[in-house]
Amino acid sequence: MTHTMEFKTSVNDVESIAGTWTGKVKQLLFGKDIEYDVKLDLQQDGDNVTGNAILGLSDTHLEDESGNPIQSSAVSVNGVFYENRFLRLNYTTPHENLQFGYIVIDLYENAIKPDYIIKGLFIGYGPKSKKSINGEIILTKGHL
Repeated sequence: MTHTMEFKTSVNDVESIAGTWTGKVKQLLFGKDIEYDVKLDLQQDGDNVTGNAILGLSDTHLEDESGNPIQSSAVSVNGVFYENRFLRLNYTTPHENLQFGYIVIDLYENAIKPDYIIKGLFIGYGPKSKKSINGEIILTKGHL
């Protein structure tokens, strides 16, 4: 039996996704397991989710290939719901540094409960490593 993914046709609890999410990103960068802060602000308009994120890379104290400290960065986010279960977010950098990727959150596995914690995976291209990157993202609604 073939299963096709469809866009979510209605979102009953907009407030469960819309708002400010903060948390941690875990990934491998320059051969080191790192963890850094992320702040994700999401809005919803119909079936579309948009927003922006701040990646707190400056706290990692890592340097790029030229020896310059890695700075925090901002990315634009947009996405959709699938099958009332998955939230897929695309992210891109709004300026000249090439940075893009996808975040997938399984809302069934991460039923949004009163503690408002969700976990997902991401894959993308990192402007500092100049390679494909991947990792885990853990978010809590509200403040760290």
